[in-house]
Amino acid sequence: MTSNRKMVFLTNFSEACFQAIPTVAEWMDREKGHLTIVHAASEGVKELEPARERLQSFFAEADRYLQCERVLLQGARVETILEYCRKERPSVVFAPASKPSGLPRVMHSSLRAKLIRSGGLRLWTKGRSESGDATPKAPRHVAYAITGNHGWVSEAVEAAKFAAQYDAKLHYLYLAPWPIAQEGMTADDVRLEMKHVSVREVRELAQQLPITPIVHTRMGDRSGDLGQLLKACRADVAFVGDKHLIRRRLWLESIHPELDAMDCEFVCYPARAGVAGMSTVASPQKFLEPARSR
Repeated sequence: MTSNRKMVFLTNFSEACFQAIPTVAEWMDREKGHLTIVHAASEGVKELEPARERLQSFFAEADRYLQCERVLLQGARVETILEYCRKERPSVVFAPASKPSGLPRVMHSSLRAKLIRSGGLRLWTKGRSESGDATPKAPRHVAYAITGNHGWVSEAVEAAKFAAQYDAKLHYLYLAPWPIAQEGMTADDVRLEMKHVSVREVRELAQQLPITPIVHTRMGDRSGDLGQLLKACRADVAFVGDKHLIRRRLWLESIHPELDAMDCEFVCYPARAGVAGMSTVASPQKFLEPARSR
């Protein structure tokens, strides 16, 4: 499914991280790739051994993989993880959402949003749904919201392969923006059309796939519109673009709350993969030695 099959699993040892383990294990079994489990210790912490021990014991079953390592970082969490990912260039980053605690952090910078927008990384995440059932289940409905990215066909094929893996129903979601109203415009002038992808192209692609998708079309391409479609097709896993998953307010970016509250896994494609804000050399002093198996 991916080219280099390098996967990074970010953990802060929260309940959400433990609940994400079965999904990460499935990806590893399917991709046969290289897994790095990463924890970023807070900047200024002098005693790192407790964090190293927790990292070593977290997802202990991963040690059975031929290619698995654990890396302990220290520094400002967002910047340190971003820099590590820029250096390693993983094919996918697993970053489940931790349940909020205490008062809302008004000026909080979203790590997940920054990994996608600033790091140009493909990201797997699971939101903050209050669903009481955390038992892993095979997906029955897989959705791909057509992004219009340069490589949207590859994205659509990836979603199709993923759905076929689980014998799940595949849904393609075609969300066209409302046209800008101009003087003299009539109802006949309104066309259900995305900027870079036509409905005809989607249907032609659908005919070439080994699994037949259900194509849903809708006028309106906001995050709320996507959320309604995902609920309508009962999506368990959704492949989406950052324009829908990320909400920008003032200078802060976060995961859109309506999508983050859904009981759905998201695989998010950045608009510019691997280019936004990328640096060629990371600062070596920010990276500590990997935690070794005893």
